[in-house]
Amino acid sequence: GVLCFDEDVPFLPESDKLITLGGKREYDKQAQDLFACLRRFDVMDVSAIYTRVPEDDSLGLAVKNRLLKACAFTVLAV
Repeated sequence: GVLCFDEDVPFLPESDKLITLGGKREYDKQAQDLFACLRRFDVMDVSAIYTRVPEDDSLGLAVKNRLLKACAFTVLAV
């Protein structure tokens, strides 16, 4: 699956395994919706989720930390 920002959608192929997390700097929305998005991927039974992480400023760092914890710090740099 792909978890992306709204700004990324025009550059990605259309897919039913693509979920948007909101705008790149909408940290409040990202923090609020992150786990609901991850649960949607659980229902889709995807084997991997590819995502960009938010910036390391303000609440973006908290969202990034939640993502890292959710994947048990298993990160592949692409």
